[in-house]
Amino acid sequence: MKTPTVVTRTNLTTSDAQEIEKLKLLDGMTLHEMKKGRLAEYCQARNLPMVKPFVLISTRDTEHALKLGA
Repeated sequence: MKTPTVVTRTNLTTSDAQEIEKLKLLDGMTLHEMKKGRLAEYCQARNLPMVKPFVLISTRDTEHALKLGA
């Protein structure tokens, strides 16, 4: 079972919903890239096969998902 990670900002300066969504996605991808790097180091140091991490993005509905994918 995986516990989801939540990224929070204390310096949010916008109230635009689309901008906030974009920031959330960018924060999530930044966190993913950091973890991906640590995972690569771990596998290399222990002579283990590389594991390819993935990101799961939850959306309200299909229409919302299509907007995010554009």
